[in-house]
Amino acid sequence: FNLKKEYSGSQFYIVHGRPVDKLQLKIFESQKNIYYNINVSDIYETNGGAPQLDMEYTVFGQVIEGLDIIDAIASSPTDSYDRPKENISIISITVIK
Repeated sequence: FNLKKEYSGSQFYIVHGRPVDKLQLKIFESQKNIYYNINVSDIYETNGGAPQLDMEYTVFGQVIEGLDIIDAIASSPTDSYDRPKENISIISITVIK
């Protein structure tokens, strides 16, 4: 594993989050010594996310269309490192400011 988080500047991740309940958030707060205010907590509970990555990585976007594509990527067969067995490429993308 890459414990120093030394990655190429061209890599990014699409995280397929799921709803997180209050108990799970309390566990992450305790582990990371952080506090989720009510607004953030509500978003995690309704929209989902990946609080295990908080304080580790920067979120710089959100998928607002094409969630069916994200679901298809998430359901792709993976190897023992949870990486897709076949490469998945982005053919086109639109960035909205």
